[in-house]
Amino acid sequence: MLKSKKIFTKLCKSWLFYRIHIKKLTTKLQKNKYHGKLEKYKEKQPTLMSPFLNIRKEISAY
Repeated sequence: MLKSKKIFTKLCKSWLFYRIHIKKLTTKLQKNKYHGKLEKYKEKQPTLMSPFLNIRKEISAY
């Protein structure tokens, strides 16, 4: 139980960092008005997030 909790907190931290990083990147791109690049990045986003979503599903399955 303790081990799984450690893994979970680690994942949450990395997930939070990832979310913040994306937010910073998108705002940065918007400020520079690279709307084409922003759209491309948003298209890639779900594929980048999928491992996290899969892990969340696995954790909720326990």
